[in-house]
Amino acid sequence: MLTFFNVWKRNGMKIGGTLLLGTLITSFAASIVTFILYLVGALLVVALGFGALGVSDPQALLNDPSQLGGLIFLVIFFVFIIYGAMFFIQSFHLAGGFGIANEATTNGSTRFESYFSLGFRYMWRTFLLTLLISIYTFIAVIPFLILITVTSYADESGNTSLAILAGIGAFIMLLLPIFTGISTMFAFPMLIAENIGAWKAFTHSLKLFRKAKGKHFTTFLWIVLNVLIFYIIFVVLFLSFGLSLFTDTPSAADLMGLFIFYMLTFLIMPFFQGGMNILLAVRYHRDMRALIFPGNPPHSPTQGPGSNPGQPSPYPDQAPLDQQPSSPYPAFPRDPHEPAPPNQQSNAPYPSFPTDPHNS
Repeated sequence: MLTFFNVWKRNGMKIGGTLLLGTLITSFAASIVTFILYLVGALLVVALGFGALGVSDPQALLNDPSQLGGLIFLVIFFVFIIYGAMFFIQSFHLAGGFGIANEATTNGSTRFESYFSLGFRYMWRTFLLTLLISIYTFIAVIPFLILITVTSYADESGNTSLAILAGIGAFIMLLLPIFTGISTMFAFPMLIAENIGAWKAFTHSLKLFRKAKGKHFTTFLWIVLNVLIFYIIFVVLFLSFGLSLFTDTPSAADLMGLFIFYMLTFLIMPFFQGGMNILLAVRYHRDMRALIFPGNPPHSPTQGPGSNPGQPSPYPDQAPLDQQPSSPYPAFPRDPHEPAPPNQQSNAPYPSFPTDPHNS
């Protein structure tokens, strides 16, 4: 039976170690890209910003709101570029992580190089899906922000009853972003498993949520348990090694303890991330996939992809099942002197002989 613990037992440490290396690579790449973009942005702000605005004295910007607004727009533009680059780099890590979790679920094992091949293959689509989910979440946050503003205004104006009602409404509206996360939690495994686009994965994940709300909330509780265990370990490590943050003059031993705290936290985090990826992949293939793609039964990880009739492989490298040969051996021209296969022989009980022309 396909379960989280079966997949974790066979591939958990491999996936966690792969994600640890992937975190190191993507963090280093993000640092380099951030430094370059900040440097280029600062140079362009100085060279093009002041030059294009015709300002020789930076203090003169305070006296001209239009010029100051143009410079602020230029800075915000580069901030968006920097954060967009960070999202794009992290999309590689996200695609590779869900890719190897999906491979371990469907094949029974995964390969180290699959993290890089699947990460590059689905990097762009994962980035677009991240943007869609971010916009969806931002729309859900807007009512909360409005009610928080009303609460603050009512409190300052002395309207206590309005402040209480708006505060209660803000607390209720805070649940909307949580619902958006729950409703799209299977979008990333679906995108990679079905080899579909970002928009289709997004819309299909919402359809799946409408069909199986209970299973979504159950999966969410398992994810919360996973995060809770991580934070318990985090608190234990912090109490053991990280208390030197609150000392005015930390000693060398305090600094060493702080370094150990950061290192252990960094080392264990990818394993919890891998556990969450495996959980979502297993739940999707075992419980969710047949609801949104009827006719394709759940996958057996011990028999490899495509072992169940009618189910396509989650990776596009293989031909569809209806186009694959039924025999594992290549087909060669049949010798005309050899007897035909049993299914091509005549159904007559006796062999047929040529008719004697003299009997006519």
